[in-house]
Amino acid sequence: MLTKKGKYGLKALVDLARLPPGQTAFITEIAQRNNIPKKFLDTILLELRNAGVLRSKKGPGGGYSLSRPASEIRIGHVIRTLDGPLAPIRCASRTAYEMCDDCNDPETCRVRISMTSVRDAMSSILDSMTLAEFAAGGVLPPRPRPKSASAEPDRPEKSPVWYKWPAKDLVCPGKKPIWRLSCCGPLTRPFFGYALPAENRDTLFPEVPYRGAMMGVRHATADAHAGGTVLESIGRTLATASNGIKALADHLTGDQAFAAALVDAVELMGDGDGRVVVSGVGKSGHIGRKIAATLASTGTSAYFVHPTEASHGDLGMITARDALVLLSWSGETAELANMLTYAKRFKVPIVSISSNRESTLARNSEIALVLPKVPEACPHGLAPTTSAMLQLAVGDALAIALLERRGFSAEDFKTFHPGGKLGAQLRLVQELAHGTGQMPLLSVGRPMSEAVIEMSAKGFGVVGIKDESGKLVGVITDGDLRRHMTGDLLAQPVEEVMSRNPRVIKGDVLASAAMEFMQDHKVTVLFLVDEAGAPAGILHIHDLLRAGVA
Repeated sequence: MLTKKGKYGLKALVDLARLPPGQTAFITEIAQRNNIPKKFLDTILLELRNAGVLRSKKGPGGGYSLSRPASEIRIGHVIRTLDGPLAPIRCASRTAYEMCDDCNDPETCRVRISMTSVRDAMSSILDSMTLAEFAAGGVLPPRPRPKSASAEPDRPEKSPVWYKWPAKDLVCPGKKPIWRLSCCGPLTRPFFGYALPAENRDTLFPEVPYRGAMMGVRHATADAHAGGTVLESIGRTLATASNGIKALADHLTGDQAFAAALVDAVELMGDGDGRVVVSGVGKSGHIGRKIAATLASTGTSAYFVHPTEASHGDLGMITARDALVLLSWSGETAELANMLTYAKRFKVPIVSISSNRESTLARNSEIALVLPKVPEACPHGLAPTTSAMLQLAVGDALAIALLERRGFSAEDFKTFHPGGKLGAQLRLVQELAHGTGQMPLLSVGRPMSEAVIEMSAKGFGVVGIKDESGKLVGVITDGDLRRHMTGDLLAQPVEEVMSRNPRVIKGDVLASAAMEFMQDHKVTVLFLVDEAGAPAGILHIHDLLRAGVA
């Protein structure tokens, strides 16, 4: 139920929406015109101003006014700001979920499931309704009365009753109007969706009846999306994504403000004493988690904080030494309001990533990264696809710029990524090699009979030969034995049979580089040598394979 606070807030906003452009109103005037207690209204308008819905001006000609056109203010955002979540119960809320104390299984709880449907129904109407529509008076037409004289006046007819009104924020092929729909029928829960014009329904969903088209693709048969249609859809999506990245690259070279903001963001995150805190909701939140993970693994201390958790105590994790990176494509995400207020209060610098330079988020940021507005791959323009990819691309660009700025090396990367195949490839050769006690070694002048015994005893299929100074001067492999197979082979000195100038490797080389070296030179064993050329270890290709380098 809408509280008095929410009701008074909506009445005040309608009052301001009806003022001529540029005109302001004092609290006293608004209170008198709408019969609202002045002290109560003062608190309400202050909350709306902090949420970015209103702006205030002091002195002569001052007062309150809308911060942006009424057509850009959503009623759902206003109600959440003043009254909290739309859901009737906490366990059905998206933004303030709390499990009930008496609930054993929220996934099967009938109360929660029903209240979730109520929440979705309310959200569908209130989040699509603008203040301009609200002030104009009634977005939905009155519900039709039953035609049958015998029908009960307060009950719907047997067939569902559909309401529709223009969805001004959606565009379909041919720029025909799309209608928002709501349905109410006997023994059915309310349904909300979209209906395409007849010509577009026949083009996009030729086999789906009209009611199925209202539900969208979910009721389309598999045949409509088989074969070439699927490949065409995938091709369009990839082309849209490619065009989005190209638009971002063009934006970097064509918009000096954007390029300068990127440089400022890198300097802010790179020079700060604290950590980089990333936050966002929905798809922006998922992208934010990835950006935080990339920053952390490339040498920039970073972590992700969910806005809802932040509002319930996690704001204490953020200090004035940190840099706050907030993601919101529209720049009007209500869940970020508390983080903005906190950042302003404690002077935490904000880097925002959005597509709206005039949004609340961008205007309250020290550095605003405003991305180009690009079409989504989703045919309805609803699912964040291209926009999410652009946010991720900018986040990766910032992470790599910071990596290169501080000279972050592969060895540094290994410190943060010791596990998995990548961690194995970043290990050093000296960590995998066998020590001096396991090396097959002989000195110059020893007979080949000892070389054969040493080669067989150590099991590497090779024996190293060192001179009087201890330097490795050659190796004998089973190939050398075959090439010198004569009657007096075992009596010959090792220097007569060995291969000189053997291929060797240093201990501080990456394991991945050692694997590449072995493959290029078609060898399976390498001796490690120190600065003086003396053998310091031996590495077999099996050692690399066991470590997961390949």
